[in-house]
Amino acid sequence: MTYQERNESERNESNWTREKEAAYMRENDKKRKYLSVDPIGYTLECIFALSIIYAVSEIAITSLTSQHTERMFNVPTQQETIQNEGKNKFQKGK
Repeated sequence: MTYQERNESERNESNWTREKEAAYMRENDKKRKYLSVDPIGYTLECIFALSIIYAVSEIAITSLTSQHTERMFNVPTQQETIQNEGKNKFQKGK
């Protein structure tokens, strides 16, 4: 193999290596764009999700607490009140 052939062969290999590296970098850039996180958007999504969780838990706690309070002080629930009114009307009608 002559000097010129060897030089040309090395040049072709280095070109191939550069092309391969460039393709690898392009692929990494694509992945980086997909994986990049928007910190402000992510923070807002987290705050929104937490506010929904908080609201639902507040509603559940309020509902459970009011039912417990009604039972503790023997206060009739809304359904019991309606049933009692119906019974009273029925008994008065007799």
